[in-house]
Order: sequence, then structure tokens, then C-alpha cells
Amino acid sequence: MSQFSEKCKELIEKNDTNVYRMSKVFDLDWTTLQRMKTGKRLPNEDFILRFCDCLQLSASEKKELLELYKIEQLGENTYYSRQCIRQLFSQLVKAQEMQTEADLSTFQYSNTVLSSSTLSQLYSLLDELFQSDEQIEIFTNLPANNTNFLQQIYNLFEKYKCHLKMTHLFNFTPDSTNSLSNLSVFCQIELIQALTPIAYHPYYTYTHANTSELYSLLFPYYLITKDRLILFSADFCAHIDIHSKTTIQSYTNYFLSILKQARPLVQESIINYIKWQNLTPPPEKNGLILLGHYSAIKTLMKDDMTYNVLLNEKTEQSNTHSVLILHQDRVHTLAHDQLSLPDNMIIAIDKKPTILLIQINTNNISIQSIQESSIYDSFHDFIINGQRYNS
Repeated sequence: MSQFSEKCKELIEKNDTNVYRMSKVFDLDWTTLQRMKTGKRLPNEDFILRFCDCLQLSASEKKELLELYKIEQLGENTYYSRQCIRQLFSQLVKAQEMQTEADLSTFQYSNTVLSSSTLSQLYSLLDELFQSDEQIEIFTNLPANNTNFLQQIYNLFEKYKCHLKMTHLFNFTPDSTNSLSNLSVFCQIELIQALTPIAYHPYYTYTHANTSELYSLLFPYYLITKDRLILFSADFCAHIDIHSKTTIQSYTNYFLSILKQARPLVQESIINYIKWQNLTPPPEKNGLILLGHYSAIKTLMKDDMTYNVLLNEKTEQSNTHSVLILHQDRVHTLAHDQLSLPDNMIIAIDKKPTILLIQINTNNISIQSIQESSIYDSFHDFIINGQRYNS
């Protein structure tokens, strides 16, 4: 049985009724109800809504059941991946409006749970490090799929406003059916890069190893600065603080040699509008997908006649705050209030595995290029399958 069917069974019993009685009193199909309760069939959403009404569920109970229904329908990886991207856009909008600081806990999908004492100890070590110098360069392999580490670094940067350069090497899972961990790491990184001037350089390699396999290794995690090397045990309950210059240099050299075999997660560039137009073939000749506000896409494609014809067809139905999806020779308007997206941001899905996060500035265009297959698949699904259109 799934979480959804277990919840259905719980709600039926909580309301002191049963499948037979509900089918008779409320005219619900007995077979569908019974198979839904036992996890053998997933009915359509209309049936679920009728089920909720019949049991007179509270708003919170109904919301929980519908969420479990969506998870069962889409699969956990797809459902939470869409939520993760939606939360990223929402936080970027709030950041653009200067209403928030980074809250990376939104993207915590890791099974790794650290105790409060362990987190406190880690924070104290990092705090001591940040106090020691106004210019800090860090090399580390701290696990990026646990939001605590990047959140602490972000908080300490905000506290001390130091000049921080950080090169971060971490592992991604090559399993495309369980890619949520990769996506959540990217969303954390994107938020930090959007909110701070930290010179943050993320690199990744693929591994099939999971966290539990690290517990047999002595101090598998490290954090290197110019005069300190801190080694951490797999559970972060123990650490070694090393000040030997020879040892620090040896770790630094080996880290840089490993880095040459890794891949940069994000590559940034700034170009002018003319160069962008030269890079962009007509929509009917490529698979480029654009997601963004009408005004941003209009600005980006202002010199492209084919795109302008498509956009002008939407003028009567759209306003400058409408969020559009432009794909080949069609333009779709998203349902009202479906998606919160920064006014000047465009998501471009190019040929796999390339995603472009485009920021429209007054005189130029900032582009972040991400070339990782699982992140590409998540964004492609979010845009193509995860939205409701008005047209």
C-alpha cells in the first residue's frame, strides 16, 4: 500500500464508516473505492474530490490527501522536483523584492540528519574561520546535498561580510530516476549566487556510493584554507584541526589535481544583445524552449522578426506581467498566479543537456549555462508537463 491509500484507509476509519456504507450513501463506485483504499487503483481527481466532500474533510486534511494523490500519480522524484524548482523561483522573486534572505532548508531532500550539537560544533569551527581573515579562500568537499553546510556559510558571510572565494567539489548521483538530490543542490547554489557576491565555484563528479558507505572511512570530508585543514568524520561528530603547512599544501595540491577531472556545474558569461541574436536560430528550426515574463522575452527577442510575430499575437491576451512559454512556433500563457518568476529572468531549454538561466539587464545579458542531464530533465518536465495553460 502507498502513503495515499494508507491515508484513505485512515480517513475512512476516522469517520467511523466503511467502503460499503460510503458506496451506498454517497453513490461512490464500490470497486473504485475498495481498490483505492487497498492501493490497487488510482482513481481520477474528480473521484478524490468527491471522496473528500463525502467525508467532510477539513481544509488541511483535504490538502494533505491531494498532495499524497499527486505524489502517487507523478512519483516522488517528479513531484518533489517540481516543488523544488517552484520554491527556487519563489525565493528568487522575494530576493528581487528585497524581502528575504536565503532559506536553503526549502531544498533539504537529503536523508542525512545531523544532531543540533553536531551542527553547533560545525558552526563554531566555521565562525572561528570567518573571524580569522577578511579574505578567505576555501577548498572543500563537504556534502552539498545537506543544506546545513551551505546555509551556515551563507549566514556567516552575511554576518562578517568578508571576501570569500569557495571552490566546492561534491558528488552527484548518476541515477536519473532519483535525481532530486542533484536538483536540490543546484537550487541551493543558484540561490546563493543570486543573493551574494561570494565567488562560489561548484564542481561535481558522479558516484554510485551512498553516505552509509563513508562511515567505514576515516575523516572523508575536508575543508582547506591557506593556514588550516579541518578533517571531518562521515557523521561530523569528530574532526581534526591541522595547521601543518606541509600537510595543508599537500591536500591543496591533491584537491586541485582532482578538480581537473570534475565538471563545473555553472558557467557564467555576459554578452550583448547583438551576439545573442546571432546565437539564436529561428524558432521553427530549433528545439529552444523559453519560459519568462512577456516583457523579458520581448526584450530578449526584440530584433528577431519571427519571434516578434509570435509574441505580438499574444499582445491582446497578455500583459507585461504574464508568464509565457515559447516553444517552436507556439506561445502559451500560463494560468493566472500559477508561477512566480523574477521579472527579468528567462529560462531557456536548449538541446540536451543545456539549460540557460538568462538575466535581462539594461545594456547586456547575463547567462548561466548548466549542462547536467538530470537537472535538464527536471526543468524540461517542469516547463512542459508541470504547468497549466490559459491557451
